[in-house]
Amino acid sequence: MTKFELPPFYCPLPAPRPHPDEALLERRALDWLESLALFTDPVNRARSANTRSHELMARITPDAPADLVQFGVDWAYLAFAFDDLRTDTGPASTDTTSLRLWFEGLDYAATTLDTTGLPEDGFYTAIADLSARIKNATSPALWRRWLTDNKSTYWAGVWEAARPTTAHAVTFSGFLMIRPHLGLGPSTLTCAEVAAGLDVPEHERHDPLVRAITEAAWLLITLDDDLYSYPKEQWTAGHTDQVSPAQPIPISILMREHHITLAHAVHLLGQIRDRIMAKALTLAQRAAGRPYSSDTHIMIDTALHAVRSTLEWAQHAPRYTDPDGYHPGAIDLDWAGITHIPPATTDPLPYQAISWWWDV
Repeated sequence: MTKFELPPFYCPLPAPRPHPDEALLERRALDWLESLALFTDPVNRARSANTRSHELMARITPDAPADLVQFGVDWAYLAFAFDDLRTDTGPASTDTTSLRLWFEGLDYAATTLDTTGLPEDGFYTAIADLSARIKNATSPALWRRWLTDNKSTYWAGVWEAARPTTAHAVTFSGFLMIRPHLGLGPSTLTCAEVAAGLDVPEHERHDPLVRAITEAAWLLITLDDDLYSYPKEQWTAGHTDQVSPAQPIPISILMREHHITLAHAVHLLGQIRDRIMAKALTLAQRAAGRPYSSDTHIMIDTALHAVRSTLEWAQHAPRYTDPDGYHPGAIDLDWAGITHIPPATTDPLPYQAISWWWDV
């Protein structure tokens, strides 16, 4: 068993509430993926079930109608299957050209709602079906936003896959620019907007204050994942004849840049995310006094709530303790919990990718 100690996570927000239809949301999503032949063996279904994606997505908008929440639940289950069956394993996981072509197929299927002319692939069928359902249920603007969010993720995935072939080490600041898109931060919150039926005015969405808050939420969700998923990534690498995970890992980047131990890097990443959390809350307090539309205020609250909801979900998702579906309990995550104690300093962080948040 691998034991891994996590730092406390500063997140002084209310704990999420369960959605009343979580069991239905889970069953629908898993049955949908199985109907598309994406579960080639029983372990694949078990691995998908271990993500507990229905809890991840439904508790971000616990009062939303189940039929609208279902889109985000299906998307999360599908995205984790992408990760497990395509981008982490198989030919596309080690060949940048193959991965780019696969992403192009996903984008084509989602945009045209058609898989004609594409290689036979259950993932193409799945994303075309999901995209059609989202298009029929929401505004053209939100559907296009979801598609655009996904394009950013495809680009980030190709960037990640290409890193081992370059001679340039990834900087931590450079990683911060890409990380939200690698972790589907934007599309997760767009699905929450769809579920909540929000109609955020575009000029308010792109207001620098609103943008800083939503970007901070995207990054927090993904940096938190980098902490609690670290032992899973290391375990997987060690059991697939890799010396270390092929993709850039922020803890490893911090170890290299600061010449520090693993424990110190984990502590440092925890401090960084806490300072981002503190800044996001400060910005949200300012936004609360601005005459934005009610849907913009709800979007801001939803984005920050998603940070807390994701932290709660991760503590109970078997995905992070049973890394391949065959080894339950292989990883012992020692959670220090969620704290309301703010970081010792809220000074601006020295990373160009996010430093502008302190200038808003």
